[in-house]
Amino acid sequence: MIRKILAVALASLLAGCATLSRLPAPPTGSSLVAPANYQADVRINSYDPQTSRVVTALYNRAILASDGSIDILALSGGGAGGAFGVGMLMVMQRAGTRPQFEIVTGVSSGALIAPYAFLGPDWDAAITEIYTAPQTAKLVVRRGLGALFQTSLYRTDYFIEWVDRHVTPQFMDAIARESRKGRLLLVATTNIDTGASTIWNMGLIAEQGGPRARKLFIDVLVASSSIPAVFPPKLIDVDNGGQHFQEMHVDGGVAVPFFIVPANMSLGDDTIHRLKGANLYVILNSQIEIGPANGVLKTTSIIPRSFEIDQIYRSRQNIALTAYFATRNEMALRLTWIPPGFPYQGSLVMDQPSMQSLFNLGLGLAESGQAWKSADDVATELGEGEAPSKP
Repeated sequence: MIRKILAVALASLLAGCATLSRLPAPPTGSSLVAPANYQADVRINSYDPQTSRVVTALYNRAILASDGSIDILALSGGGAGGAFGVGMLMVMQRAGTRPQFEIVTGVSSGALIAPYAFLGPDWDAAITEIYTAPQTAKLVVRRGLGALFQTSLYRTDYFIEWVDRHVTPQFMDAIARESRKGRLLLVATTNIDTGASTIWNMGLIAEQGGPRARKLFIDVLVASSSIPAVFPPKLIDVDNGGQHFQEMHVDGGVAVPFFIVPANMSLGDDTIHRLKGANLYVILNSQIEIGPANGVLKTTSIIPRSFEIDQIYRSRQNIALTAYFATRNEMALRLTWIPPGFPYQGSLVMDQPSMQSLFNLGLGLAESGQAWKSADDVATELGEGEAPSKP
């Protein structure tokens, strides 16, 4: 017994000593920090309300790129639950109800789907294969005892190789072409150094072109999907006044579960007026009810479970705010999530049968016409305490 107690104590001490070698973070409050060869407006920091003008300009440009209707898609995190969102998109395409989205935003698993939703049906086969192929199950691998000396419980080298394989130069070129038209692709990460949500203009990165742009694009996608402690944080190289620094970024869902407009940003009255009648699509790749825990709770499952519970509560709040935003500004909201009766095993259960089941769920709900909820439906689902009130 004493030997076991000592072993547990030693493990706790070692885990507490795990560190990540890095360059220092940029000076606090500096507004000109950006990856090398990029202007600061390649990303939007939620703590800096001055960038509202940048956001307004981007949204105005996207509105001008409209093909007749203004359509915005927001994709949440959810890990394996992303297969549900992919299934939804596939059925929309088959039914002829999937629009060209002028603005696409993604967080975590949603960040991986967002570029494909942005590019459209020509890339549907690729994203379907990504979320339903048997190889996907090998992307998350527990470290075992190695976690005692690392900053995470899981390895991400296979995952990074997977992202690298799919973000090809042709993929980047296609995104750059659409970005030049004014369409907008935004992905959220969370800056651990500042505690702020960072929104990356992925189209602008793609427009830069070349190996450095491709690397930054990959780094942002990996960072947005890196659940703290479960996966290691991603270090992103930045410059400020000729000096080199590194920022530590993790899962975008830490700060925001999904977004239509970046947090703390306000669009100008003229922009809001031009968005009247816009269609807002929100796909939550998760459930919004807390179900029973599956199996024995260990460290490797308690951390992601705790993260998912936090996500559920914040998702419900964000759903209510989004419904209020849509109602107040006369926009049509279509929102969906994994139904509570579905035996969802959690974001890290990526075996092929589970992923295929989630994909089929998205297909089935969309085909039956039971997937989308309006702002009024949201009020009914959430109850009076969380529901948006009409202005």
